Amino acid sequence: IGLKKITDRSCEIVRVFVLEEYRGNGYAGMLFKKIEDLARDFGFERAEMVAWVLAKSALRLYEKLGYMKTEERVSEWFGGEKYIELYKNL
Repeated sequence: IGLKKITDRSCEIVRVFVLEEYRGNGYAGMLFKKIEDLARDFGFERAEMVAWVLAKSALRLYEKLGYMKTEERVSEWFGGEKYIELYKNL
């Protein structure tokens, strides 16, 4: 998991992944809390991210954590797969 600066006030959360055998134990929520705290420490006010439409369990998690869907798009790089942009005000 990591942060990527978009503007002085917004960042993108990238490379979010928990190994399958560790899912369902709250680790993703802990990772998000830590990365969001770090983003606030850096002065960011908004976190953005993208998720594949087919990643339904990930999308449910992001919504549970307070992320809002903004737009569905089609990837030009990954065979036309659909993804969703999400954001959260920190």
